[in-house]
Amino acid sequence: MRFLAVAVVLALLLAGCESKDEPGSEKDAKPRAEAKERENSAKPQLKAPKLTTFLMFEGKAEEAMNFYVSLFPDAKVITLKRHPDGPAKDKVYQATFVLSGREFMCYDSPAPHGFTFTPAVSIFVECESKERIDTLAKKLSEGGQVVMPLDEYPFSKRFTWVQDKFGVSWQLKFN
Repeated sequence: MRFLAVAVVLALLLAGCESKDEPGSEKDAKPRAEAKERENSAKPQLKAPKLTTFLMFEGKAEEAMNFYVSLFPDAKVITLKRHPDGPAKDKVYQATFVLSGREFMCYDSPAPHGFTFTPAVSIFVECESKERIDTLAKKLSEGGQVVMPLDEYPFSKRFTWVQDKFGVSWQLKFN
């Protein structure tokens, strides 16, 4: 009889536990989701930063910018500010230009520095035609150097990697 009383009390206790909203239960899921949503909406939403390629030259920024703008349709110079005085007087203090819808910035450093552009960072251009890649390859390599000759490669029907006369590297691809 004692065993039966213990079993009944245990059954009542267990039944009572099932009716409570224990963490992890189905009844608890909706309030937890709502609390999480309130917590997330209270956090400041970070806006993705704008990324712009920045090219630093030593006196050739305007010439390079105008050269690049001449190579791409719908390319244009957006802003051009010049150094007002000092060793870089009248050189580019800050300029922005657009090539194929992408914004670039350039600048003429008034101080000489021990570095320049490296082929490890390049501007990658996907050309729409064989004629277009041939034209860009010819113009961009004039006065510069060819890193990989214009040819067919396992990864592309037509590809070249050049460093232009200003030292900026370009990878050109046509498939």
